[in-house]
Amino acid sequence: MLRAAGVSTRLPADAICYAACPYMFAGGRNRVADARGRFGVHQEHIAPDSPQDSARTAVDVQQSSAQVMRYLAEMGVDLGLMEPTMATPPDRIHMLSPLELARYHLTTNPRPN
Repeated sequence: MLRAAGVSTRLPADAICYAACPYMFAGGRNRVADARGRFGVHQEHIAPDSPQDSARTAVDVQQSSAQVMRYLAEMGVDLGLMEPTMATPPDRIHMLSPLELARYHLTTNPRPN
């Protein structure tokens, strides 16, 4: 939606963008983050009281991950971003370094200071 509308995304200084927020940020035509802005990723969270059985939940998570990967590829984000995302438990946050932001192409412009 953001990309189709030609909208750019920006993470200002001292702002945080955790969990699903980096996916929304990736939708921007131009993606700029201040050097003091913080991005964090983690695994998808399934509520412990979910009525689904574990096999169904596993299938749902895999399908959801595939959708996210297709979307990120469409947005020009390197799928390497999924490694720290999938390796980080849902109750923790992996903070992306400036090097990771550049490597995964989450930002499209150099980070202003």
